[in-house]
Amino acid sequence: MNATAPFVDAAFLANPYPAYQALREAGPLHWSTEFFGGAWLLTRHADVEQVLRDPRFSAQRTGGWVTNREETKGELAGFQQLFARAMLFLDAPDHTRIRKVLNAGFKPAQIQALEPFIAQTVAELLDAVGDAPRFDFMQAVARQLPTRVIAKMMGIEEAANADFAVWSDDLAVFIGAPLATHQQARRAQASLLAMGRYFEKLIAERRQNPGDDLVSRLLQAEVDGALHNHAELLAQCAMLLFAGHETTRNLLATACNPCWPTPTSGSACNKTPAWSPAPCASCCASTARCSTPAAAWPPNCNSTARPCAGATWWCR
Repeated sequence: MNATAPFVDAAFLANPYPAYQALREAGPLHWSTEFFGGAWLLTRHADVEQVLRDPRFSAQRTGGWVTNREETKGELAGFQQLFARAMLFLDAPDHTRIRKVLNAGFKPAQIQALEPFIAQTVAELLDAVGDAPRFDFMQAVARQLPTRVIAKMMGIEEAANADFAVWSDDLAVFIGAPLATHQQARRAQASLLAMGRYFEKLIAERRQNPGDDLVSRLLQAEVDGALHNHAELLAQCAMLLFAGHETTRNLLATACNPCWPTPTSGSACNKTPAWSPAPCASCCASTARCSTPAAAWPPNCNSTARPCAGATWWCR
């Protein structure tokens, strides 16, 4: 077990893979105070998989994650109450129960039915670029496409998409920070609660006029008892909106690099006659395995996993 020097800097954020390689070569397990106030870094796939499957480790970590950012006791209570009920931060059997509910809305036939809408949306976004020889792929496509698709799946009016992008950004900054600041936590709380207020209104509408969207399916799951209460329903709606937008836009970004190599290190893509959808399709099929949009996931150790303390962070 080796102590690691701080390595999250501009160079790491631009290209983390040299740091990942150095950690792997140095050993399978490292302690770092740079993440969450203290965390073990697991660098090898087999070890990471073992921790993920080991019941001695828990996904229920939002308590310290949120409340440790408080300057005044209870100021982030609203954030914690909603955040902690999301499926991502629950263990079995609650995680399994809610995952089963959500999986019903993502069956292959339902996803395939969205293909015309997705194709039309991509065409509209690229048409908006016009004849510009270069464009910012993140702003023109990657930020907008996932927002429109998840909004479509949830039966949300397109007019609200701009708010969703801002709310998701604030949550992503908090979740992605090695050690979030008080200000980042406050902004994340404001955005999550704003998201919750939006869904309160939408859920009330769906109770009166249910449809075939994800929100209506979750509402029916609450009626059937698969979701235990309204707070749990609200948390899954917010999680779907955030996760459906944030991870997908980052996956599109990592897919862009091999599909559209550029002479610079930025995110501006070149439009060239040589581009073809065939290599891009092959690239997208492997991108999630090659360069995941979520390169780390920090479960907590429960009381039976001592002497490990804090969180576990791993690098590929």
